[in-house]
Amino acid sequence: MKFFILPFLFFAQGIFAQDSLLYSSLVPHHALKISPFHLFGFYPTIQLGYEIKVARQFTLQLEGGYVIRYQNNSDTEYQDKRGVKAKLELHYYMLPSARARLICYGAVEIYWNAVNFDRVTSQQECFDLECNHVYMREYKYKVMYREPGVALKVGFVKYFGYFFMDINSGWGIRFVDYTDPSLGEGTTNEVNGWGMISIPNEDDRVALSPIVGIRFGYLLH
Repeated sequence: MKFFILPFLFFAQGIFAQDSLLYSSLVPHHALKISPFHLFGFYPTIQLGYEIKVARQFTLQLEGGYVIRYQNNSDTEYQDKRGVKAKLELHYYMLPSARARLICYGAVEIYWNAVNFDRVTSQQECFDLECNHVYMREYKYKVMYREPGVALKVGFVKYFGYFFMDINSGWGIRFVDYTDPSLGEGTTNEVNGWGMISIPNEDDRVALSPIVGIRFGYLLH
């Protein structure tokens, strides 16, 4: 009976070994990533990431972004944008394909955006107590944008030698908060919009939003 069982045991061990080698070759051990499309966002950001393997099918990805400081004196509503963005993701890899050099994954992401910018607005004030003589006074003040959030995503990694493309999509819960000082009555601080839609939407809110990400990377190991 042992002679019949042994070949199956060797066959099963061979399949497991091949599967382990496949995951080992397709799950990133150490990788650097860049997200070039963040440069075209409303808050243009240089976004870089580092991914490290922590288990057979699990990796952690740390990502940080620096908001490019750009002074546009003609835009009185969003002057001198500056700040940082941070992300932490846990990836679970599955469905590897040796022929396609591709592997899929599911991910949980938590993130934090902290951006400040300056805004110039005008307010009607009075020279006298009776307000018989009025004038318009210009104010410049700081607006703070904070947005923590969490997201669930699915994606895949496609390899081209040591280089690869990482594409993912999913849904996230956003906790959006804009803070600016109150300048009292007569303040005009409306932001640009298209029709009745402001871009960006500065209403404090909790929202469910779609997420799409495209990153390019390089395997360090």
